[in-house]
Amino acid sequence: MNKTTQNLVLIAVLNAFLFAGCSSDDSNDSNGGGTTINSSISSSKQISDLTDTEASTLCQEGEAASNNVENVGISIGCYMETLSDSAVTNTTECETSLDSCVNNPNNMSDSTGACDFEDAAFRENCTTTVGELEDCMNALSALATDVLGVLSCAPAGDEAAIQTMIDDLMQVFGLSDPQEFDNYDPFVETTECAPVVEKCPGMMGD
Repeated sequence: MNKTTQNLVLIAVLNAFLFAGCSSDDSNDSNGGGTTINSSISSSKQISDLTDTEASTLCQEGEAASNNVENVGISIGCYMETLSDSAVTNTTECETSLDSCVNNPNNMSDSTGACDFEDAAFRENCTTTVGELEDCMNALSALATDVLGVLSCAPAGDEAAIQTMIDDLMQVFGLSDPQEFDNYDPFVETTECAPVVEKCPGMMGD
């Protein structure tokens, strides 16, 4: 795979993570981690049956996991931008560029919009359960963290090493062809999110 193709694949991986989870109020921490949702609300309760108070509670409880997905996405995006830059030729240059990107205020999450589930009109069309939503967001959070674990500045300037990293990314995503990244949507492709995709139209901006 030549440098141009590698760049396109890296950009496609970035695009795959521009989904950001629920649109809850977001922090400005771009470190990521293994954050999970474990709601105090009954896992069998449908989103459409939540009271305003329960919806607010769910949004607050899910904020950390949602932020984890988005913030790991920011870090992934910075890796993609840095490793696809032909001016970055070694690990030191990559780390410097990466640090600058991650700490750029323009790249940090600054959403101030309300969580979708606090909108009664949105909830009435969302029949997925709290437990199904938890499973989906926790799976996305784990996937994002796994992807971040593969990315490194070590391959900077080395096309063969970048190709090895791309191969490792394909394994994480369960893909066999780099071109599959073009249409890959973690929300749709993650098994645990299937009930949410089916029962909660409009989720993730659909």
